[in-house]
Amino acid sequence: MSASTQAGVFHAVRMNESLSVVSEKRGLIVDHSLNPRSNKKNSKGEFTMATVCQAKFAPGHVVEHRDLRYRAVVLDVDPRFLGREDWYPQDAFPAPDRDQPWYRLLVDGHKYQTYVPESVLRVDDLEAPVEHLSLRIFFKGYESGRYQPRWLPN
Repeated sequence: MSASTQAGVFHAVRMNESLSVVSEKRGLIVDHSLNPRSNKKNSKGEFTMATVCQAKFAPGHVVEHRDLRYRAVVLDVDPRFLGREDWYPQDAFPAPDRDQPWYRLLVDGHKYQTYVPESVLRVDDLEAPVEHLSLRIFFKGYESGRYQPRWLPN
């Protein structure tokens, strides 16, 4: 089953750095952050209030890093790079586009999380559960090749 058929219906809405998931349209991410550093200015120099983009993966999807070949579960989705500047992989060639979806991942078999651009991710074909200490905090179970988030859509 591909990620697009598993994605279901979701909006990821980020308000002042807190995430809530809202059912709406398939694969859209809306950033309503009031934080000026995470929003772009329009032609008048004013900060825009929302950014909408298409995302391939939703929280709970199991993905694989294309280059590093690790498996992980999507925990969070940002419509563009919203991490601290020291998180941005400047040494990568070519440097990843900041204006694509970025994902916070729980890495299989490890205690850490990663923050990566969509361009380095692909659907995990293994269709097996992931092992991570934080899975039970964020997800209530694994069903049909996807983890079920604990939070309810708004």
